[in-house]
Amino acid sequence: MEELTNKRNKLLIAVIIMAVIALGLGITYAWLTQTVNGSKVQTMRVGTFKFTLAENNSLSVSSAEFMSDTTGLSQEGLKFTVSNTGQFTGSYSIYLDDDTLSSGQSRLSDNFVRYSLETNGAKGAATNLTSRKIYDGSLKRGESANFILRAWLNPSVNGDVGGKVFKAKLRIEVSQS
Repeated sequence: MEELTNKRNKLLIAVIIMAVIALGLGITYAWLTQTVNGSKVQTMRVGTFKFTLAENNSLSVSSAEFMSDTTGLSQEGLKFTVSNTGQFTGSYSIYLDDDTLSSGQSRLSDNFVRYSLETNGAKGAATNLTSRKIYDGSLKRGESANFILRAWLNPSVNGDVGGKVFKAKLRIEVSQS
């Protein structure tokens, strides 16, 4: 009888251990697996810097309409924020890189594009897109910087822009001291 009780106890212990292992694997899998559904704000965290991009304000450049700087600067623009959530001061650079075009599309030359980068409410000057690096900055611990990027077609450049596409993406490079 005692031998049967020992076997039952060993079996019960084995079942409990298997249940704990299965539960542990399930929790670990859930912890390591992430599902991202579409949302209005995208956040990417690298180290202790956080980059937030608000999607609801898309950046668009119409190939059919040249704009004066006054009109270009009055557009809503693309809003995004860079935040330092870490313990140390960090520096960062913002780039406006070419994005992949769809088949059959032709890229608009950079000399047709002007932009302005508003920083923390201070409107940026209208600038020709001559460099993909459009901003350098640094943030102390707990600080954030709010940006609005506006882009438009340069009216002082002559040329045909019909059917051409300006498609770009933001890239932010971050380093901490």
